[in-house]
Amino acid sequence: MSLKPLLTVLLLAALSISAFAQEEPDYAGVKAALLLSEMEEAAQAVSTADERGLKEIEKNVASIEMRWDLAYQDIQTAAMTSGDLVETMSSFDRLRADLADSIALCKNKIAAVGTFEESRRVLAESAPLYDSLYKTAFELSLVKKLAPVLEKFKVQEQLKFQPVQAAYDNAAAAAGINPALEAGMPEVEEQYIALKDKSEEIQKMTFKPFVERAKDYLLSIGAVAILLMYLNVLKSKWAAAKQLKEQAKKYGPGGKDRFYPTI
Repeated sequence: MSLKPLLTVLLLAALSISAFAQEEPDYAGVKAALLLSEMEEAAQAVSTADERGLKEIEKNVASIEMRWDLAYQDIQTAAMTSGDLVETMSSFDRLRADLADSIALCKNKIAAVGTFEESRRVLAESAPLYDSLYKTAFELSLVKKLAPVLEKFKVQEQLKFQPVQAAYDNAAAAAGINPALEAGMPEVEEQYIALKDKSEEIQKMTFKPFVERAKDYLLSIGAVAILLMYLNVLKSKWAAAKQLKEQAKKYGPGGKDRFYPTI
């Protein structure tokens, strides 16, 4: 039996194995480049994604990472003879870490929107509640015998103010996480300050005889009257100064009428 056909078969098999070994690094490099490209597309989409879009991105990223992990052994082997592939592997690892941080930040921003809206709802619903609380506290303060009841009521009011304080704190924290919410903070602060002022007024309430209440009322009216009188004096002085300035400009050197009219 001739050995030539057998040698030919063995040679072809060796060439096939050699060719496959040479193609494997190229295949691994293409696979790595494609996965890196998909990861880059996912990273670009995060910044503009809403809640639903972010969930889709997370699914895509999980799929990319799974395929990368499955191909990692081949990619790592091929990288032993390819500097470009080593760089691709490093880029993928960096992008994977950065993308995880970006997704977490985006989730926090989306959650902040929900927190902010909930805080606004609590503050808005607390406004009529505090109108009612103030009215009740005022009525209790009119009767001396109800002073102990008023003190207990003030304790209860402090407990009711805790959700208001928490709502404001949560809104401020949410605006710190998501800068887009800062535009709504002035309204939140206005609502919070109004409620806080009403709470402080309730806490200051005590029983006062009718005479003292009338005295306080008259004093408040007097203070307003004095303030108005002071403002009127300032207004008169400003008008007089303006008139003198206009006359000096009219009759002074360089003015249109440099000589005063004679009698």
